[in-house]
Amino acid sequence: MGTGRTDNKAPITRPKKGTSERTRRVNTHKKRLSALGVSDEALVHLNPKEMRELLRKPALLKTA
Repeated sequence: MGTGRTDNKAPITRPKKGTSERTRRVNTHKKRLSALGVSDEALVHLNPKEMRELLRKPALLKTA
């Protein structure tokens, strides 16, 4: 039995997102939403998942 590729590979894991990257991304989303017309009071109550959902379809945000 020969040695296959699985035996020769080094264990490589994908790097995790750091805190600074996450903070930078959230701040960028806030700037984009405020440029689209969302008030600052509304931005305080949004979590990052809700921000991403609003940024996916900005046309619906303008009509609402």
